[in-house]
Amino acid sequence: MYGEESDNVFFGTYEHSVDSKGRVFLPIKLTCKLGENFVVTRTLYDCVSVYRLEDWEKYVEKLEALPNYKYANLKRLIYSRTQVASLDSQGRLLIPIKFRDDMNLKGDIVVVGNNNSIELWAKDTWTSLEKQYEEEMANIEFGEEVDL
Repeated sequence: MYGEESDNVFFGTYEHSVDSKGRVFLPIKLTCKLGENFVVTRTLYDCVSVYRLEDWEKYVEKLEALPNYKYANLKRLIYSRTQVASLDSQGRLLIPIKFRDDMNLKGDIVVVGNNNSIELWAKDTWTSLEKQYEEEMANIEFGEEVDL
């Protein structure tokens, strides 16, 4: 999985800082897989996610398969929080100000590779969640379907 196939998978955890203008360097190990343009979205979680265009299109296909009568507001919310972006000439991502404010992405942040997306988390939020996840995993009784 981590040979040539890893070209399509984002993984790892990296600490970076958001500058005073709202820009952050993303690790080259991640950005080399993004392409020139990509999607930045404020998720339903407490982070900002970055998707390759082709992965976002797959996400949209799943979203559009949901019935409008039940999920119209969810779709509206997701689309209203989404922008196409690119890195600047220095390799930095400008995080939209609304996203920075809503997710408290100021100063130190954590950049997390999560399979088909890159997540930007406030450092305090990620630290707390990581601890919570570790505690949850320690208490899970995995069934036969999980072979890790």
